[in-house]
Amino acid sequence: MTEKLANDEIPRYSRQLVIHDWGLKKQEKLKSALVTIVGAGGLGSVVAPLLAKAGVGKLRLVDDDVVEEVNMSAQLFHWDKDIGKPKVVSLKEKIEQMNPYVSVELVKERLTRENAERVLGGSTVIVDATDNLDARGIINEFAVKLRIPFVHGGVRDFNGQVTTVIPGEGPCLYEIFGELKGGPRGCPVVNATVSIIASIQALEVIKLITGIGKPLVGKLLIIDGRFGDFDIVEIKKRDDCPICSRYL
Repeated sequence: MTEKLANDEIPRYSRQLVIHDWGLKKQEKLKSALVTIVGAGGLGSVVAPLLAKAGVGKLRLVDDDVVEEVNMSAQLFHWDKDIGKPKVVSLKEKIEQMNPYVSVELVKERLTRENAERVLGGSTVIVDATDNLDARGIINEFAVKLRIPFVHGGVRDFNGQVTTVIPGEGPCLYEIFGELKGGPRGCPVVNATVSIIASIQALEVIKLITGIGKPLVGKLLIIDGRFGDFDIVEIKKRDDCPICSRYL
């Protein structure tokens, strides 16, 4: 069911509402949406505020980690005063100051195969803002199983990547990267690269919800920040994908 904008919300979003293919109905789609963001660190701490500012009505933040000093350089909306707080709490406090019309649900848990359907279920869109292969594999499998579109983002030093998965319409992460298991949590990152990738993820979410434009389905956007190179690699669906063939 589409939620109507309150009269005093209209000035808040007026710069978006005047975009020629946006208008009131698209803004109401944003207000009615529930976006689940898995990971409240570098990518998540930029994606969530951008979506809140854009007017996404409900955000579900999923993370079991706490803010540490090592996070201060790359995690934009976690500040020194937040050290020791759960990341989801720190992020919720900022979002509530940015937009009082946004509802923020906290899930202070690490995503697992056991809780994935509960944590991801009911989402309009899922955002993969994680930093490890295991979590990405779980998001990929259960998003496909639940038929929920999701936006993947990844960053390492000056490099980053974004793709959007719509189950049944394009390849999933398995078809792009192969099996997603193992590997370390965390990695070296440059904060500007994190913000660029997170901003593109937020843009993909907005496109998915509003239907404006064409999302990066079947396309992997790759950024090499050292040399300013942006490339798009097209990925074809595979008939033998073990994830998609199991659930679709």
